[in-house]
Amino acid sequence: MLICPERAAILTQLMDLALIGEESLDNTTCLLIQARHKMTGESLIMWVGKHDYLLRKLRRLHEGKKITEETHSKVITDHPICSDIFTFSPQEKRSPAASSRVN
Repeated sequence: MLICPERAAILTQLMDLALIGEESLDNTTCLLIQARHKMTGESLIMWVGKHDYLLRKLRRLHEGKKITEETHSKVITDHPICSDIFTFSPQEKRSPAASSRVN
């Protein structure tokens, strides 16, 4: 599962990452990665596909009390997406000089 931008920020704020094992999830071998969020201190475990590096499962322990878990199953990669669902519209390219000018 590719991570949406609003959730991706959490991955940039992790510390104390450790590979704690491997586990099969939905017939996919996953790496189990444990981490801690540097701002909140909450503990996370991520199941990441060993061969495609897609996030398959995420478990978060909030303030030592509440557990939130999300699982992505039946993940399909390299499959066409209908243009009614997704259309790629890249932004106009700007030259590096134009984007770094200071007014």
